Amino acid sequence: MQAQQHNTVQKPTRITLDTMGLEALGKNVAVSFRPIWNVEKKYLCGYMIRPVNRQHATSDLAASADLGLLVKAAEALEKLQAQGEKSVVVVPVGYETLNAYPFRGHYLSLLRRIPEALRTFIVLQLDNIPAQASKQRLQLLQTDMRGLCRAVAMSSDIRGANLDGVSRGHLHACVVNFSETGLDDASMSSLVSRFADKAGGVNCAAMADGVTTRAALEAALSAGFRYIAGAVIAEDQAQLGISRRSFTIDDVQAVN
Repeated sequence: MQAQQHNTVQKPTRITLDTMGLEALGKNVAVSFRPIWNVEKKYLCGYMIRPVNRQHATSDLAASADLGLLVKAAEALEKLQAQGEKSVVVVPVGYETLNAYPFRGHYLSLLRRIPEALRTFIVLQLDNIPAQASKQRLQLLQTDMRGLCRAVAMSSDIRGANLDGVSRGHLHACVVNFSETGLDDASMSSLVSRFADKAGGVNCAAMADGVTTRAALEAALSAGFRYIAGAVIAEDQAQLGISRRSFTIDDVQAVN
């Protein structure tokens, strides 16, 4: 007699924004913090919060992770501000989370529940933008986000494809993750410079995330990137002349 086979079906995640729901969202996502260097002013202006080991997931699980990331960012800011520290936290949020029902409503509701004193230090970064996303839709999502946070950023590939059609001055920063470019040091410099020029053309700051090597750091500096985040910043603060006007690595680890 053959053994009966069963297909395991992943059940949708039920998202609630009551106290127990918020606690569950925060517990279900592990995070790391990357220091962000304001190159012109030479101080740490804040941190990028990122999920650790996020796997490809269904849209409801991805939305749950995005909400959990926002919960963790608000918790970190609350504790840091209680210590007298004032810094921004850049919080990535997936395009589908803000574009699809009912996740869009959940996310915007949670943003509205965060006290304004904390929200004014949250920069939302629109992430995982599909190639078929229309420019009109991107602008609408950016408008919705802009009224509920300090500023809006957007992720892009190294060629700045997402910047095509962006209205001048509507976006604070465009972020390219150097750890995902797949470029060697020799081919990086020219593409990084073109990205920075494209961002500047729409009055948008160029930001490099995931910078782990000196070669990548030097390419971003030569191209005129305004913000740089990644392990190399944490390791070389003294050599780069970075002041600790903002909260420190130890502070972030304490609330992580």
